[in-house]
Amino acid sequence: MFAIVVGLLGCAAASYFLWKFHQQPLKPSWMEVSMALPLDSAKDRAEVYVAREPMEKLIAEERLLVVMEGNPRPVVANDVGLRFNNRDQNRVEQTKLMLLLAAGAGGGLVLFLVGLFTPMIGAFKGYVDLNLPSQPEG
Repeated sequence: MFAIVVGLLGCAAASYFLWKFHQQPLKPSWMEVSMALPLDSAKDRAEVYVAREPMEKLIAEERLLVVMEGNPRPVVANDVGLRFNNRDQNRVEQTKLMLLLAAGAGGGLVLFLVGLFTPMIGAFKGYVDLNLPSQPEG
């Protein structure tokens, strides 16, 4: 009886928290503007193209202009910063807890099933030798 109750409660609690955790919105996934990476340090993660030309090439050739206070000037590499969406990394951070909760739900279900079928196995004691210890009388 103990295994049935603990199994049901464990499975229900883990399943509830798994559902509740899955419903939570992710934390903001865009990098802060102050943490934007310079163009050259983000080469391994992103390439920016303007009119089908790499932005680095356009900056080096001074073909990319910006108008500041009515005066056009060439864009320099320090003017460009890249922000990334880290939603995939935030999801990966949640995976560990979700796997632990799923394992808890599975463990509770197994405990429930063991408690449920143990009396049935004991009922066959007279017909099949299951090497179950006999219960002391008293």
